[in-house]
Amino acid sequence: MATPYTKLSESSTDALATPIVPAGFDATMANLLGQACLAAYAQYGDAGAPVGLSGLPPANGATQYVQLGSAFTQVEAIGTAGTSQDPVNNPSAGYVTVPYGFAFAAQDAGGHTQFNVIVFRGTRSYQEWIFDATALPGDFTIVSNFPHVFHAQAHAGFYEVYNAGGQNPPAAGTLADQVHTVLAGADFDSSVPLYITGHSLGGALAELCATHVGHEYSGSFSQLYAYSLASPLAAVGVTTPYSAMQIPTSYFTNLYQKAVSSGGGYRVVNAADVVPVLPFSPGTPTGWGLEFVPAVSTANTVSFLCQPVNTLGTGNVLANHDCGLYAEYLGDLVGVV
Repeated sequence: MATPYTKLSESSTDALATPIVPAGFDATMANLLGQACLAAYAQYGDAGAPVGLSGLPPANGATQYVQLGSAFTQVEAIGTAGTSQDPVNNPSAGYVTVPYGFAFAAQDAGGHTQFNVIVFRGTRSYQEWIFDATALPGDFTIVSNFPHVFHAQAHAGFYEVYNAGGQNPPAAGTLADQVHTVLAGADFDSSVPLYITGHSLGGALAELCATHVGHEYSGSFSQLYAYSLASPLAAVGVTTPYSAMQIPTSYFTNLYQKAVSSGGGYRVVNAADVVPVLPFSPGTPTGWGLEFVPAVSTANTVSFLCQPVNTLGTGNVLANHDCGLYAEYLGDLVGVV
């Protein structure tokens, strides 16, 4: 169900009718997480620079924010098309370390931690587009649920970003390992709630991270919540003509929904945005195929409809997916729901 929310032009006033949101959805927290996603994008230019947290809005008793540990980073192939660093025409172009997000503690005026947040950004680089396009099933590894998780499948490209090689415990340097380092840090307060969020590719990473953390590091939070924005489809099922070889999407979605606290996994989707319905599920006449579905249940999906219009009066497809649009919508929900 799409919430009646429209934007007639880039500069127009939004019309927000009373939206329908799932039970437990926290609009004030969602607003903070949307702004944190924007901060993760802003961080992209410099992996070593402090994250800009001072502009984040107050939420649930927190008035100040402190970064936990270093930025989450990965080493990627440089891929700037049309330049000498194009890896297609110049395979020796090299590699670069890029930030993927960060963690921070939300504190009250007295410096007491109220909750913790992990945030991931969306696609920015050549290498990440390759990962996005790797729409194949990959084994999602959770040691604590062995052997039931052996056949659980997730989008292989997204999982490669989060936990390259799929090892458990994660290999050193992976995002999964860096998340563990934050959770094990001396300045991390495990007695408060933990929120995991991200936009686009970062939304898929947030869902993978929440599933991983919820099962493997259950002592690192009092409650676990995940808010994904514009996430593509991260859960995968395999269909075959042979019943004994079927791998239902529920193998992964059940893991995710058991990881978050009391159904506290939410997905925010603009109905005019194509990314949340990708990848498409291919099938063949022979009965073999892949099925891609959201990790989050339909009941916990917050849908709205916003189609920005450019100066020519035509639809702005890229703007439908923009993190700023999602963050603006979440901000408008504060005080409404």
